[in-house]
Amino acid sequence: MGRWLADGGNVPHARNRYAVCEALGKDESVLWPGAAVKAAIKTGYDREVLAVYPYRSACPTSVWRSLIAGAERELTFAGYTNYFLWQQQPNFRALLRRKAEAGCRVRFLLGDPESETTRRREEVEGVPLTVGTRIRISLAELAQLRDVPGLEARFGDDTSRCRSSSSTSRCWSPRTWPSSSATTAHAAPTAAPGRRHVRPLPQPRRGTVGRQPTGCLAMTMELITLDQRGEMIEALTAAVAERGIGNAAVVSVVGAVRAFTVSTMKDDNPREAVLTTGRFAEVAGNGEILDGVPNLHVTCGVEGGVALSGHLHSAEVGGPYFVNIYLLRLGQEG
Repeated sequence: MGRWLADGGNVPHARNRYAVCEALGKDESVLWPGAAVKAAIKTGYDREVLAVYPYRSACPTSVWRSLIAGAERELTFAGYTNYFLWQQQPNFRALLRRKAEAGCRVRFLLGDPESETTRRREEVEGVPLTVGTRIRISLAELAQLRDVPGLEARFGDDTSRCRSSSSTSRCWSPRTWPSSSATTAHAAPTAAPGRRHVRPLPQPRRGTVGRQPTGCLAMTMELITLDQRGEMIEALTAAVAERGIGNAAVVSVVGAVRAFTVSTMKDDNPREAVLTTGRFAEVAGNGEILDGVPNLHVTCGVEGGVALSGHLHSAEVGGPYFVNIYLLRLGQEG
């Protein structure tokens, strides 16, 4: 008994462990914690549970990417806003298009941005980037896929629970979907008896994601896509001037660039900028527009999983490299 207890790596057979525990009046998990865990949890290549995450944001982005990329028959996204997908998955819209064109059925179930459920969630969260705004960003992205056969999106009335399955690489909701022969985002649903009616998505106005009154400010979410070959900051400055935007909160910057230059402050002299340049990067960030001048802070992901962040001085877009910028225009209510 002394030899077993002195050497933590020497675990006796189960019948001997039970006898020792009974003699000492101790639980097996105290004397041999590793053995107790191993007996309770199945390990190996054929284990049924691969990983457990306490909440959605704890699941690595790479896991979502591998599940989505590996799906062949069906992808169902049943998060209430699905906003994080557009922010965290590079070229997500292009990936969905390829999946649908390859015969994979793609479905989105979104909360209604005008519903009472959404309003209650916004009151609980109390953040500037409201639930309704996040839903409208997803709607704006999906609107650009309206011509893709095999892609369907609808509104639901209640919060949906999203689960992922490693066997089929899809997220699913316990909600029963109404039967419908249509496959586009604007198909008319057929409600079955006893089922909650799920409405098709309306077609949003081009360039405008939605309008959210907050306090004394009227804020309008707008989408600016920078995809023409050239310098990104110059193109954004010209775009906001063309739209008459003087002041705005840049809620989200997401996309990819050919080249970039960011700056940070020196440790011993905060007034001196340290410039860092790079090429071919995934970009995510936010910022502001003050008197028509963009001020963006971004993180640029480059080859090797390296992230470079700071104030964006310049970036080059064009061709397959484009950036979506979501703005909340700020102005006094009339």
